[in-house]
Amino acid sequence: MKTQFGRYVIAGWITICAVGMEAAPAYFFNDPVTARSAFRTAAPGPLNLESFESSFSTIGPISFPVGGPTAFTVSSSAPAGIYGRDDFPRGVTHGSYSMAIDEDNPGLTLTFAFSSPIYAFGLDVNDLNFGTMSFADNLGNMNTQLLVGDNGGPIGGPDYQNLQFFGVVNTTPFSTVQLIFANTTQLSGTIFLDYLEFTAVPEPSTLSMLFAGGLLALIAWKWILRPAGGPHTPRLGEPGRS
Repeated sequence: MKTQFGRYVIAGWITICAVGMEAAPAYFFNDPVTARSAFRTAAPGPLNLESFESSFSTIGPISFPVGGPTAFTVSSSAPAGIYGRDDFPRGVTHGSYSMAIDEDNPGLTLTFAFSSPIYAFGLDVNDLNFGTMSFADNLGNMNTQLLVGDNGGPIGGPDYQNLQFFGVVNTTPFSTVQLIFANTTQLSGTIFLDYLEFTAVPEPSTLSMLFAGGLLALIAWKWILRPAGGPHTPRLGEPGRS
């Protein structure tokens, strides 16, 4: 009976792993309140926060958190400025600063490269000076036109002060996120990103602890918590044992 139970445990473990490897990403977007709430519920584990609470200015890649240790690096497909800004309050959704990106180019792709694989990625996208925003990752997953911008309104007008949320959760770990902005040619435009949350894959030591805990639970079931009526070996002094 115990051998059969062990086989069920192993078979279930293999099935769960197989389903996880084949699972498609889940996307959460648009309303910044309900979409983020659903994203947090779906995220497998505690979320790490990057609120871009630093003043910085660069054309090339920049690592966060500023000053290290590096969790991820952001780079742009075009020579667009990447800034830590607090002089546009409408672009800040958490803390005092947000990450601002010049988008005076026909198109713009931002790449977030994580130093360790992650399961979840979500952030606020503000001042929607673009046509559409799509997503791609290093696993080959892609979803187009997830966010629809408002390019075409008056520069700096109320039509540009929109806020949306984008998030993705996958049971298969990924390490690169690309946000692809189309039609970003409005002069002097800026896209603001803030309130980034992500779930890191557990470190090997954590995985080892989980495995050890599962092994101890199995041993406890086998030797201590055996179902009543299961096989019983008589002890010394009991009938049937000499």
